[in-house]
Amino acid sequence: MDISSRTHIAAPPDKVWRTVIDLSKLIDDIPAVLSVEPADFAAVQGQKLSIRAHISGRAVDVPAVLTTVTPPAKLVVDADLPDPVGAPAAAAMTLTPAGGGTDVQLTVTLKLGMLKEMAAKAMIGGRGQSALDDALAQLKQRVEGS
Repeated sequence: MDISSRTHIAAPPDKVWRTVIDLSKLIDDIPAVLSVEPADFAAVQGQKLSIRAHISGRAVDVPAVLTTVTPPAKLVVDADLPDPVGAPAAAAMTLTPAGGGTDVQLTVTLKLGMLKEMAAKAMIGGRGQSALDDALAQLKQRVEGS
């Protein structure tokens, strides 16, 4: 199951990239994220993260790893979502120079079997799309406002 959102940011990719990899802002940009560790995060391939998030009414710890880091073009985070989703997931952000700024695409892929996918669609509904749209709107505001 894929959920995707796009926006255009009036800034070059390197400025957008610097904002994307500032984990201290991730908590502000994605409401479900409560905390991210380690505090001394480095945007390098293989970096392990522990994300504390609010999922389905409870706080859960989500182990994650940066699997693709190509500054200032692409960042992919793979994670293992705990129950009730209980599935591998990936979030990919792609930055492409366009029109004097940057086109940004954020795609979240949940690797679910058929039954879990139906349950996830029922559980998530339009909230997943709204969350991605809101996250990119926050990123746009943060970059263009600085």
